[in-house]
Amino acid sequence: MSSSEHEPLINTASHSLYNELSVNRKAGSKVSSSRSWLKIVLALVAMAAIAVFVYCMIPHQSTAGAPIVAKPYNFVRAEASRTPFGNIPKAWVEKQECPDSRSFTMTFALKQQNTDDLHEHVAAVSHPKNKDTTFHQYWTADEVRAYFKPSTDALDTVTAWLSDNGFTEANGKVEMVSKYGNVLKVSLSCADANRLLNAHYMLYENSRTGKQHLRVEDGVYGLPDFIAEHVDFVSPTVRFPLQHHTLSVQSMDKKAVDALRSHLSASPELRGADAVEVDGDGGRHVHFSDGTSEIPNTPPQIYELYSMSDTLASLVADGGLSDYSTSTCRQGVASFIEQYYSDTDLSLFEEYMDVSPISTTERVPATQPQGYGSEAELDVQYMTSTGPGIYTYVIYIDDDDIFVTLAEQVLDMHLPPLVLSISYGADEYELGQSWVERCNTEFGKLALIGTTILASSGDSGVKGNDDDCYQGDFEMLHEDLAADKAVGGGGARSSSPRSVSSSSSTYKFVPTFPASSPYVTAVGGTEGGTIPSSVSESTGETAWLESGGGFSMYFDAPDWQTSAISGYFANAETLPDSERYTATGRAYPDISAQSVDYVIAYDLSFYLVSGTSASSPTVAGMISLINYARIQEGKTSLGFLNPALYALYDASPNFYFNDVVEGYNLGCSVDEDVGFYTATGYDPVTGLGTPKFSRLYSALLAIDD
Repeated sequence: MSSSEHEPLINTASHSLYNELSVNRKAGSKVSSSRSWLKIVLALVAMAAIAVFVYCMIPHQSTAGAPIVAKPYNFVRAEASRTPFGNIPKAWVEKQECPDSRSFTMTFALKQQNTDDLHEHVAAVSHPKNKDTTFHQYWTADEVRAYFKPSTDALDTVTAWLSDNGFTEANGKVEMVSKYGNVLKVSLSCADANRLLNAHYMLYENSRTGKQHLRVEDGVYGLPDFIAEHVDFVSPTVRFPLQHHTLSVQSMDKKAVDALRSHLSASPELRGADAVEVDGDGGRHVHFSDGTSEIPNTPPQIYELYSMSDTLASLVADGGLSDYSTSTCRQGVASFIEQYYSDTDLSLFEEYMDVSPISTTERVPATQPQGYGSEAELDVQYMTSTGPGIYTYVIYIDDDDIFVTLAEQVLDMHLPPLVLSISYGADEYELGQSWVERCNTEFGKLALIGTTILASSGDSGVKGNDDDCYQGDFEMLHEDLAADKAVGGGGARSSSPRSVSSSSSTYKFVPTFPASSPYVTAVGGTEGGTIPSSVSESTGETAWLESGGGFSMYFDAPDWQTSAISGYFANAETLPDSERYTATGRAYPDISAQSVDYVIAYDLSFYLVSGTSASSPTVAGMISLINYARIQEGKTSLGFLNPALYALYDASPNFYFNDVVEGYNLGCSVDEDVGFYTATGYDPVTGLGTPKFSRLYSALLAIDD
């Protein structure tokens, strides 16, 4: 067990501070009123003589009624590699201690076996170089779970410890998410949690939304040393909720809606001739109340821009998409943080935008309510437009460990989604290395069953979610905070500390997760451009300023991406300061699409939304359409997509993608707000470019041949 993973907290059998904190946070056990005075005096004398030992061994009754036995554990700080572990995002404010009686569900993610072999197994089923052997020969969900399950020793040790502390399956306080026990759910109170993790739970409030979140104070919690070696992470503990990647939402006035309706009702060759104003260059404009006049993004606009129209029409004309409601081809949208969609809005959107065929949608779980969340509305409306007719799950996760729970949900499904779109994310460093690595493993497990995961690249360039790049050295802040803790002691890492200052050399680009995951296809954002007269022409799009992109600080560049990255460094005319980013890291995004001014139906009105949360479901629906055609031909789903995309790019750059060579993404204030510039070929702003769908469709349909 290395010091970077687990660092000593307190031996509760000998450290007086543990007792002082425990007394302050919890009432002691109750003494029966019927006990004699003599027994009381004798007991008090004995307790005074051996105060620490007696306190640790006395059974305590929590306010929730679960007996907790405080044992003389040697606690170590969990998730010690998370840097900086005490950081609080600007939108969140610490409010108060969590009331002792407040109940919640705690998740234990147990370490899994064989994870070192995951990359090899995913490559075997997803890289075209293996087409003559293991390419697209997917595993079953049960095979995946059995292969990566925790060891018997890990499961037995953790459940025995929980049982010693009053939490068992028999009393309904422990639930194994699957029969293999890789995830345990424990029902308890804040009082119990404080004792169990040697922590201090606090309530935090989001200053923008007023929502509250449960988290341990200073991001510090512990586990007994013999438990820590079997656990990847516990939640909720140190992380804050993800953000959805919708940057702006703007209402459309009646004039704009009427003009758009007229524009959409025209045949493709006449759109713009009468319904809207045409400029000298043939550009088409609808005038909005704020003075802007670019044609917004709608399904028909996306079809034409990315050369989808002919392929889609051919599928329908040839009788394709006829069994879409019963096909094994399924797609899914992941939804979090109380983002729900409305059936009425979806129907209004489908009617207004003439989406056909109509997708059947299913809420998972079925108890998921309807609602008016701009993110959920956007995701569902556009995934079912570019993947029309495909059976669509909307999977809502109401849990702190969202991606682990999401993966478990998908593995549980009889007909899982073959494509999954995620429009949420957070700064890598705020999530912590242990957590993102475990989530990445879960994404790899889904790749093994043939599911493609796409994620939006973020809406803050390289600045991160706190309005500017990280200022300082991640390792240095980790050490400073650790040294200042009254509980937990040191948290030093092997690297030597450097001074934290506001000098330009200490500014760091902030990568976004899950876009930075090597097992995810990250989708960036573009704007502008014109509809090409043929697929051989480029759309001439520009990188969206806010598009997330860069290099991971935790994951190395995968082998399927190294050639593209080398090409970028060779072709880029201007590069940021090398101290800003990890040049050897996994680069993202992988592909891009329009991300500005998408029309959605929202609460029976129409709005314009912008963000990479629009580009991800748009591309995801396209991949579903290709999957559908593949299944019609008796082939498997595409599964993990990146090795195939980069193989196509390496073989013929710019044939399958519209190269985006204009623009840059938002950077640090000390760099005049410039992050990475686009370049010829791959770049960490728009990836390989935007899709030439008809060509990608043909290539990916036949990639096994």
